[in-house]
Amino acid sequence: MKRSVDKLVSSTSADVKTLKTQVDRAVNEIAGLAGLQNEIVGLQSGMDAQIDQLFFSWKLDEIAEM
Repeated sequence: MKRSVDKLVSSTSADVKTLKTQVDRAVNEIAGLAGLQNEIVGLQSGMDAQIDQLFFSWKLDEIAEM
């Protein structure tokens, strides 16, 4: 009986370690995705600023031609 309990405890312990490893990997992947999302937002902001600048320059050129 004790051997069965020891095997069960050992098996359960290994399963818990495996699950912990999988959860740690998932957390790291999510953190990586969050970083990627922040980069995308930064790129979008940069593109918006460039578009605004181009539009403003275009409008200034239009005004100068009047």
